[in-house]
Amino acid sequence: MKHGKKLSRKAPALILALAVVMSMLCVGIAMSTSAATVGSTFYVDISQNSNWKNKTIVASFDNSTTKAELTGSGSMLSGTAPSGAKKVTLTAYPTDWPTSLANAAPSDKYRIIWKKDSKNRSYVYAWNSSSDNNHSWTGEEGTLSGSYYYKDLSKAYAKAIFNANADKNKTGDLTVKWIGNVAYYDGSSL
Repeated sequence: MKHGKKLSRKAPALILALAVVMSMLCVGIAMSTSAATVGSTFYVDISQNSNWKNKTIVASFDNSTTKAELTGSGSMLSGTAPSGAKKVTLTAYPTDWPTSLANAAPSDKYRIIWKKDSKNRSYVYAWNSSSDNNHSWTGEEGTLSGSYYYKDLSKAYAKAIFNANADKNKTGDLTVKWIGNVAYYDGSSL
């Protein structure tokens, strides 16, 4: 019976200590949850993904056409999420990603950017169907800015062909991958 009395005296202290630890854990969880939903800085460790080293990492968000280029040194990068964002998609671009052209895209348009090449493909024909396109074939001429062409479109088309205002030297039918309201073609993929 002696052992039973000792255990009954220690039980309230043990329960109280457990309650204090649990309350501290709950406070920590609540703080991290609220920080993630307010719109703040987030961090990404790319040390386990060697394909992302020396690339420009761009984040797009579920609730906005806003994009954020991640910055940092080494394998730890950071960016700022807009208020209310619950999901982020990260995309790795070549180091020559045209950040200034992408960031200058009008919020009510969809900007498609492609690299200038030796085949003079300065036109883009974009479409969803034969009756839903940006212009009749051969499309519209892009605006040259440094080593890139860009064109602001009225909507996010699913397909694109870059061409030299003719069938000669045109790309194949490319599937457009929009990051927010910007898509980039580097000459090999879109």
